[in-house]
Amino acid sequence: MKRKISIVALLCLLILVLTGCGAFSSGEASTAPPKTFTKDGFTITLTEDFEESEVETQTAVYQSQNSVVLALKEDASQFDGDLTLTQYAELVLSNNDLSSPIEEKEGFTCFTYEKKSGFTTYAYLAIVQKSEDAYWLIQFGCNARHFDTQMNAFLEWAKTIEI
Repeated sequence: MKRKISIVALLCLLILVLTGCGAFSSGEASTAPPKTFTKDGFTITLTEDFEESEVETQTAVYQSQNSVVLALKEDASQFDGDLTLTQYAELVLSNNDLSSPIEEKEGFTCFTYEKKSGFTTYAYLAIVQKSEDAYWLIQFGCNARHFDTQMNAFLEWAKTIEI
């Protein structure tokens, strides 16, 4: 593999960006109307609560007051051979010193993990997908206290992804 996939470095940057914006403050489910976002071959329908953000290491970033969605597109040519989604997920976990079972959930190859920043723990659902020429890591995150209540929304949003 030619490039290291770094969730940890991204997390540190995101915590700085998001805490300044008041993100992750509430676990309440949104009743806002749906809104579709498209960037660089990635399309997802979230809600009007979300705004697009820029993070240099990510292809697309969308944040609301209580959740964040991160999408990373990695050119398939930078990997040795044609990886399965499980192999790609294993690389992501390994390169970020994460330990989590890889599972199939509602048709998605995914894993969950938590990271602590200061006194707050954040939880993430990470989904891996593949397009014709790239692997995609799509992460849905929130304050760990609200993760269980947000999981259904994360999975519903994941079902709208088009790459």
